[in-house]
Amino acid sequence: MTNAPNSHLVLSLRSCRSNKQRLEPPSDAWRWGRLRAAAAAAIALVCLLRQPAHAADVIVQPPCTEAALRNAVTQVDTGGTITLNCPATPIVFAQPIAIGSGKTVVFRGGGTVVLSGGGKSRLFEVADGATLRLQDLTLQQGAATSHGGAVTSAGILHIENSNLLNNEVTGGAYGGAIASSGSLRIEGGNLQGNRAAAGGAIYLYGAGSSVFAGVRMAGNVAIGSPGTGGAFVVDAGTSLSVSGGAFLANGAVYGGTAAVADGATVVIADALFQNNDVSLSGGAVFVGGAVTVTESRFVANSGNIGGSFHVGPTGELTVVGAMFTDGLASISGAAIDNEGTLKLSQSTVQRMTTSAEYAAVDNSGTATIVNTLFLDNIGADANSLHNHSQTLLNPSQMALIHVTVLGRRDGGLAEVINNGTLTMKNSNFCTITNDFTCFEGTSPEAKVTQSLGGNFFSDQGCMVPKPTDTLGICAPLIEQPAPDEIGPKEWAPIIDAVDCTPDAPVDIRGVARPQNGKCDAGAFELLTYEAPKMIWLPLVKGK
Repeated sequence: MTNAPNSHLVLSLRSCRSNKQRLEPPSDAWRWGRLRAAAAAAIALVCLLRQPAHAADVIVQPPCTEAALRNAVTQVDTGGTITLNCPATPIVFAQPIAIGSGKTVVFRGGGTVVLSGGGKSRLFEVADGATLRLQDLTLQQGAATSHGGAVTSAGILHIENSNLLNNEVTGGAYGGAIASSGSLRIEGGNLQGNRAAAGGAIYLYGAGSSVFAGVRMAGNVAIGSPGTGGAFVVDAGTSLSVSGGAFLANGAVYGGTAAVADGATVVIADALFQNNDVSLSGGAVFVGGAVTVTESRFVANSGNIGGSFHVGPTGELTVVGAMFTDGLASISGAAIDNEGTLKLSQSTVQRMTTSAEYAAVDNSGTATIVNTLFLDNIGADANSLHNHSQTLLNPSQMALIHVTVLGRRDGGLAEVINNGTLTMKNSNFCTITNDFTCFEGTSPEAKVTQSLGGNFFSDQGCMVPKPTDTLGICAPLIEQPAPDEIGPKEWAPIIDAVDCTPDAPVDIRGVARPQNGKCDAGAFELLTYEAPKMIWLPLVKGK
């Protein structure tokens, strides 16, 4: 038997060409078979460990300077993670750090690190084809004379749990904190006190698709000209999804929180817009493109025209399941002023105040309102709904289906005033303090006020009634079981009173229609509760 010296197992690390490296076999193949296999595995492992890394990780230790961060970006080569193990003292930039095409860089700040432009410099510039992720950082006092005070990006920008504070662009530039023509995703964090001529905090343009998830934007301002979008602007060809978050006390000339251009698309879900203000129109949002809103709240927003929304002639606004409360407009539309296309359903419009003229919802475009409650609104003319005169530019068409209007504040002439084309079906109109529930205006243009049947009016109404309409009855509401849950009393005459329509298969709360043969008039369908059925089971002995 031949001895197998250790030299037979020496690993050559001069090269990792595993298909050419060989172990010199011993004479006894049976004895050394397993050893050869183990040696081959060892060679493969060593070769794997010797391969160059695709991305590097760098830790920046004090002293933390702009130069140290710039050097870290160079070290990560094509990409990697840079962890800033730095104190809370701001790291002041003299010039922005560029993230070049083909590079992916992650900055981690741990929640305490502050990067500052010192009011003189932008912080980051992201090229097309590059990716920058900012995690748990504060970016403040970025400044520029072109779009994007803190960051400008043509690539992929992902910001997580970070704050962007008091950044600004001047010279008529857009995006006080961020300008993105690529893809932007912001999760959590706070954007506050940023300023620009448009998009006080953020300017989205190009053909990018962006996401805001759980973001707080507060006190951002669009100043000067054009003064659009106090918090953000979404320009033509761009799409944005907003989920959750709060948009508070932002200000502009148009669009206190946001301005959405013709050709842009925005979807908003489960968000809060509160105390936003404009000097002209769209206290919360100016709509020039397509905006869809679900399950969101609009509280105490204000403007001259459109306390929460102003929908321009090219705009399309769809609102489902929203709550509008305590809004203010000095001229028209304390909740919504519509010149374009409005679809409002399963929503509540409550305690709106229009100090000069027209209504909580003012329409000169095309408006379809379904399963919506108007409660305690006040205006100098119409309290809840106003439909303008028809012209070549203003179609002024409004359809009300399963709408409840209850006026309990002493204010305008009527709850609803029509100067255009108005149709009403299965709706409930009740005023306690004003002269009329519905009034046909005095404009010289032709107008049509038409009942499609199933309506209840507390007075004589404003149109020729159908046989299925009921006049002179105010169907009361009762709060049940909580103040925000308002519905009809069980004995109200509107219960099971009208033929159902396919336009409203559920009520304002999502309750299926009908509950008991026929439908209830107005926005609510009274739930029918069935007593539990008792099932007798045979008693089997021994069980």
